[in-house]
Amino acid sequence: MEFDLLENAQEWTPRVKRAVKSSNFFVMQNCLNDLLGRADDLLESFMRIFRVTLPGSLFIVADLCFQDVSNLMERLVRKVEDENIGVSILHPHVKYSEFISNFILPDIITEELLTGYNDLRPRIFTKYYYSVMVRSVDPESEKEVIPF
Repeated sequence: MEFDLLENAQEWTPRVKRAVKSSNFFVMQNCLNDLLGRADDLLESFMRIFRVTLPGSLFIVADLCFQDVSNLMERLVRKVEDENIGVSILHPHVKYSEFISNFILPDIITEELLTGYNDLRPRIFTKYYYSVMVRSVDPESEKEVIPF
């Protein structure tokens, strides 16, 4: 399903509206660093999605280890908690986490794509920030819901 994260909610297709309202597991991976220049728009779009989801919905946000990414994640968490509609169960960390790849790339990838040109090279370590939030209030009744 094609979906523009920054698109106005009034422009969502019926299919997108139904998917957002009926889903309870959302993953945003490697989105924040691409949208740092539109951080305010991203924050508003994220909140539009968060507000219409079901109580107990889980949001995982993970992105590369840049301070601006960490700051934007903090803003997302703070906005959710300030509106009292969700809680952060894994807060963005000041310290990043690290993933170590355990597979070997085929030669054709390193020979043709990850050659070092334009800084494209295979990564052994990927450093990232992450956050996990839960929608904890029923949007219809505004009653707090215990997700676990």
